[in-house]
Amino acid sequence: MTAIDGATVWQADWEPFGSVVIGQGKLTSHLRFPGQYFDEETVLHYNYYRHYDPTTGRYIESDPIGLLGGLNTFVYVGGDPLLWTDLYGLEEGSPGNLAKRNKIDELAKKYNGSNDWALDKRKDNFHAGSWKCNKFVYDVTKEAGAEPLTEGSDGKMRPPLAMEFRSSSVDIPNWRPLKPGEDLKPGDVAAIKNSNGSHYSGVIVSCECKGDKTNVSAHRNQIGTEPGQFIDNKKVKYRRFTGE
Repeated sequence: MTAIDGATVWQADWEPFGSVVIGQGKLTSHLRFPGQYFDEETVLHYNYYRHYDPTTGRYIESDPIGLLGGLNTFVYVGGDPLLWTDLYGLEEGSPGNLAKRNKIDELAKKYNGSNDWALDKRKDNFHAGSWKCNKFVYDVTKEAGAEPLTEGSDGKMRPPLAMEFRSSSVDIPNWRPLKPGEDLKPGDVAAIKNSNGSHYSGVIVSCECKGDKTNVSAHRNQIGTEPGQFIDNKKVKYRRFTGE
């Protein structure tokens, strides 16, 4: 830390797991890496939902995301602090999480070509003549064990609409909106607002094609892909499953 004249008033050197060597300076700072607060009484770092011991590289309370964060719920960023940070202990990417995202990818591709969600067919509570893009997304994600639900106006949980998948203001537990520019992954859900004001959703899937990703969604007659519909389209919003 420097003063307005550029003079150093506080400095420290950190080791990868957070142990610190404080240098000489005129100020005292309790800020620790990455954004943690150092408590002098306990010699622990306060990290929002838990306390961290930099001497052991472990949290003394379990990671709030639990087994989603790995088999060791006390370890910091999977033991790889040079590549990862996890300020809140809520990062997705555990083996169980990845397995379900891969399952979404596999199921969406499995149903490619199916006419079960066609416009002229009934599908569960979706009658013939109704578009079933969000029904397809819901059915695939639910079958994969990653059921998306949101709270309706009556206070009851229900499947999200395509417009709700697209809106970052709508809470869908265990499904987070992707940040602008964040890389897409197979198993992500995409939603777009069409020029007529309607909304449309689909699933991002892996493929042996340019970019290694495409999309699968419900169309008029069958489940299929439409190049460019959801990939590299600034109007599209995406969500990713973060649960177990």
